[in-house]
Amino acid sequence: EDCSISALGEVSGGAPPYSYEWSDGSITPLAIDLDSGDYNLTVTDTNNCTATASVNIPYLDIPMLELYGDNPTGCGVEDGAIYSEVIGGSAPYVYSWSTGAVSEDIEDLSEGDFYLMVTDANGCEQEEDYELMDPESPIVEIYSIDPSDCQSEDGEVSAEAYGGSGSYTFMWDNGSTS
Repeated sequence: EDCSISALGEVSGGAPPYSYEWSDGSITPLAIDLDSGDYNLTVTDTNNCTATASVNIPYLDIPMLELYGDNPTGCGVEDGAIYSEVIGGSAPYVYSWSTGAVSEDIEDLSEGDFYLMVTDANGCEQEEDYELMDPESPIVEIYSIDPSDCQSEDGEVSAEAYGGSGSYTFMWDNGSTS
């Protein structure tokens, strides 16, 4: 998450050079990475004259990002999808996916790792990643019964498949499909 807030003290009048002292300990005109709250700035000029100013940094609701998805239905199939939900922050949101897409959700995906960065109206960022996986590949086991003798054609070969998804199609090297 990135939602850094800065405050800049601008000085007019007095005799430069100026020294700066923020209530958070910063000693430059620019105080960075401030949390919400009240901050005071004391500026001292070369004649040791001082001026004080204060600023209130409001609380910013940092966006939270949740991703969920649908894995591809088959090996090498591009029908997976990832959906995003932003909670908090300030709309409108800007979406930036690792695919280059700029929409809230992405579809027509194959397996892989994807990430999304969301930036809200205040410039606060949140990033999450999500992995889509192909279904498990099927496993095939082959069983054989040797012929009863050299002259016989009574041997058998069979195959059993499990795992993966959907139905199975068998193709033997002799062209048989059963």
